[in-house]
Amino acid sequence: MMEAAPSTRFAQKNVLITGAAAGLGRHIARAFAAEGADIAILDFQDASATVREITALGRRSEFFWSDVRDEDGVKTAVAGAAEFFGERIDVLVKNAAAMPFLCSVDASAMTGQAINVTGGFIMT
Repeated sequence: MMEAAPSTRFAQKNVLITGAAAGLGRHIARAFAAEGADIAILDFQDASATVREITALGRRSEFFWSDVRDEDGVKTAVAGAAEFFGERIDVLVKNAAAMPFLCSVDASAMTGQAINVTGGFIMT
């Protein structure tokens, strides 16, 4: 049986992903890289391990520290990603999220809302 050739449907594409230091975002980053994309990661956790995995696939990748709740910080990080890519971002994956207890209005729920809702608006 012949092996399928690797797909290159995202070759020459620049992908910006929030929340790719771990979990689903990390898997998304690896999947895009496997399809030929270069990856910029915005996260408030260290994403250097994800960057190493992407570069091991032969793709360019860079980590930009950012908290999606902070508009000024996001602007700075996105500007850095745009510079890394040569001023072109083709795909935005808004993956940063928090899962606080849904029946609560304590500080963790407010943090979750700030990341999940406000962060989504700031990123666009």
